[in-house]
Amino acid sequence: MKKIKNKKFEKLLLLLCYLLVIFSFIAPLVLLELSILINEKLIKLIKPSFCLGLFCGVIFLLVILFPGNMKKISISSGIPVKYFLGLETFDKINSYLNQKFLENNYILKESLSFDNYMIKLYCKKINLLKYEIIMVINFNESKNDININKEILNFLNTIKNRTLFLYLVPIVIVKEENEYFKKYIHYPLIQEKTRFLLPVAYSLQEKSFYIVKQTCELGIGKYYELNKRIINILDLKK
Repeated sequence: MKKIKNKKFEKLLLLLCYLLVIFSFIAPLVLLELSILINEKLIKLIKPSFCLGLFCGVIFLLVILFPGNMKKISISSGIPVKYFLGLETFDKINSYLNQKFLENNYILKESLSFDNYMIKLYCKKINLLKYEIIMVINFNESKNDININKEILNFLNTIKNRTLFLYLVPIVIVKEENEYFKKYIHYPLIQEKTRFLLPVAYSLQEKSFYIVKQTCELGIGKYYELNKRIINILDLKK
């Protein structure tokens, strides 16, 4: 299979799908009008064209609107990309993130506290089809045995889609890097057709961000779109 090099290919496929459905439903109305004005024989084509439109509509609903029944997309993580920032405390990095997200019109929806971590949810409706949730997650600095992947995935499972496409950006902040942290930034997460993840981490020990690198070809356009947006918002430089 030819690799998808950028998001333009995915957008083109989605646009073609929309146009096919719209055309298939409009065609019977056009044929009916033409049969009245020009040739009554055209009325025979209305029924097959309507059936074609109905068929395309059903396929469209199955593929686009009900992705839960479709095959999920596996992400094979490569080496994470490291960005040095220089902030060395929880207060400084949280203040920095809060400022950047509010400047870019994200809304702080909720702050939650759990046994192993605290989390802030920043949300933004990108357009009618896309909704983005950024989760700033501060892990308890006194505990080094927290399974980060398990905690994150459990929380992600509680989030439901508000629009057709949901972008999720968990930003994990830890004091020191350990085996669980390294598994998080290398772990091959599961990505669904309408839920796109961009795992991000910040190590106070290294004073740096880490962004997981996706190597799976499916969904790579959405990954690049989200990755570029987060890098620009946070002013990250290699």
